[in-house]
Amino acid sequence: MKEFGEEVKAEDKKEIEEKIEALKKVKDSDNIEQIKKASEELSQAIQKVGTELYKAQQQAQKKDEKTPDIEEGEDKDKK
Repeated sequence: MKEFGEEVKAEDKKEIEEKIEALKKVKDSDNIEQIKKASEELSQAIQKVGTELYKAQQQAQKKDEKTPDIEEGEDKDKK
């Protein structure tokens, strides 16, 4: 989260933080089902953010590919 903090939406950060707290609350319990559920919910939230970051990266790459490389001082019409 720290590495991509600025790129992650505030509501997604909040959701992940809530899932982490929920997992922390049940981690020391003997209820394996609650631990699994909290762990799965955290995993899904993280995967959602990862997917969004991946899509944003792909879109940025496509945008860069479409933008012609024009050297400083070069006339765009000469390319």
